[in-house]
Amino acid sequence: MTTIETTSLSFFEFSTSLNSTIIHQLSSSFAEDDDDYDDEMDYHLVEFPSASRNLDPSLPLTEQDVPGGVMLLLTGRIGGRDDGSAATINVQSTIAWNYDGRECRVEPVGVGDSIGWLIVVS
Repeated sequence: MTTIETTSLSFFEFSTSLNSTIIHQLSSSFAEDDDDYDDEMDYHLVEFPSASRNLDPSLPLTEQDVPGGVMLLLTGRIGGRDDGSAATINVQSTIAWNYDGRECRVEPVGVGDSIGWLIVVS
């Protein structure tokens, strides 16, 4: 199995409108000396709090930015060798899904699911 080193990750949360306006985003670049890097487990932990946390239950949803879906953009590299005998290959993966606002109990992804080469942990 080939190991992919994730170099950046971007979440884009878009609205329910027909033009799918970006209402919230988070972008992260990674290095092994980052605070979110776990040396023992060899991973970065990224949290993405949804824009839905800002919804006001006292206001109609039609007056608020309700998330309609997410796009996740991953970039990474498949490393070459230290001796230069193999090239480094840059890779990118884009995944998107939309929400069905009528069925809020369904989670699009869950713990243990894989997205691209990432695994959902919580």
